[in-house]
Amino acid sequence: MKTFLIGFSLLAMSSLSLSAQAATFTPLPGFTDADFESLKTTGVFQEDWVAEGRIGNNALNGTFEQNNVNWTTNTTNTTPATNQFVWPNGTAVPFSVNYTTANGGTLTYQLNGLSPLVTTNITEFARVPIINTLYLRTRSARTDTVTTLQNLQLDGSSYAGSLTSSGASDVDYLRISDFSVPFTLTGEAILAWTGAAPTGSSLAFQIKGGYTRPNITPIPESSFVLGLLSVGGLGLAMKHKKALIKS
Repeated sequence: MKTFLIGFSLLAMSSLSLSAQAATFTPLPGFTDADFESLKTTGVFQEDWVAEGRIGNNALNGTFEQNNVNWTTNTTNTTPATNQFVWPNGTAVPFSVNYTTANGGTLTYQLNGLSPLVTTNITEFARVPIINTLYLRTRSARTDTVTTLQNLQLDGSSYAGSLTSSGASDVDYLRISDFSVPFTLTGEAILAWTGAAPTGSSLAFQIKGGYTRPNITPIPESSFVLGLLSVGGLGLAMKHKKALIKS
């Protein structure tokens, strides 16, 4: 019995380890900003930070085109770091987002080889014990604009599709889960438009990092083993009781 339990535990641990190696990319068709905010207001999701790219004023001065956002609570945030960038219309621009728990939680966001935006002490660990979910969001505000994220990879796990918003008032989401910290997400962003360049966040994308509260609390291995032993003991007791009744 002891050998069986040890073997079963090792097999379970091995399976968990294998499943944790590949991130899960989940498209969310029909998912809206209101749905995302509902996850926050109900406490299901605690948002910790955002790495954002936006059209801004598409110049090297004035309104920024790249920024980090620090959510200090689920309802308040600051913008501790920004960069200026001129977006090439319709051209794929590489980006990377790295997160580690070092130095109070460190977010490093690089766009097209620019100086990385590095924000430390970005995580309130009492509220966000671990980053276990990423929500990727794209936005298009006009009929002649398109925002696309493509060639997404997270520590060796790739997403075969793309996340695209096109046309007026279109927002789309992709969720990434089943990854470990630290991690690096890489990909390419495309902002495209016809006519006059849009401004502000009318063309934009965000990588939102945070903590999703588990629906089911995992049972510790020791409790699982004790449970099996209890069931085994109960079965033996019932068998013994039946034998007494027959005699």
